[in-house]
Amino acid sequence: MAQWDTIYRRVLGQQALERAEQLAGTTWLDRFLPLLGDPAGEALDLGCGLGADMLRLEELGYAPSGLDASPIAVKHVRERWSLPAAIGDLTQPLPFDDERFRLVLSRCVVHLLPPASARQLFQEIRRVLEPGGRLLFIVNSEKHRQRGLQYDYRDAREVEPNYWELSAVGRSYLFYTPERAQELLGRGWEIEHLEEGEFWQWEIEKVVVSGLARRVG
Repeated sequence: MAQWDTIYRRVLGQQALERAEQLAGTTWLDRFLPLLGDPAGEALDLGCGLGADMLRLEELGYAPSGLDASPIAVKHVRERWSLPAAIGDLTQPLPFDDERFRLVLSRCVVHLLPPASARQLFQEIRRVLEPGGRLLFIVNSEKHRQRGLQYDYRDAREVEPNYWELSAVGRSYLFYTPERAQELLGRGWEIEHLEEGEFWQWEIEKVVVSGLARRVG
């Protein structure tokens, strides 16, 4: 996406993005580590951006891969961190074999999808997870929108329930509730954690729904 390329190009032009600095932004994972089991096998970061969470997954013991819509981000992950990443569209089937990954992670990305695409993506994630594998996701909550956090909500328009077109920023977002997340996940999951609460991403104040679900069946 050209818009994300512009954002990542600006970020990369402003700072060197050292490994320690990137890892410092992944402390959000700490609370979930006791729930993830042994950090081994392959992990997938959906919407990997510039690779911070991939670096943390590698440090923990996973073999991470990344998928992102931005060629700039994917190039950075490959060249700067020497980690495998591919350009991908989350509205399309994931380009990975069945039952490949132990863990799939997605931080503040799935909320960019409309409900139908989110539902399809969650089933695709289930397909590429090994039996018993886990999905860990963070998405903006409805309270995030109600509090007017992060974005410019002037002339915002609700296209579908909880799915808002933000013309001032040129993007649309699905603002989740725990119930909405559970409904979109669909069948084939055991939910191990699902809550709404405050969250900080790179010094940005947010209210999010965080979820951890294990593939069953």
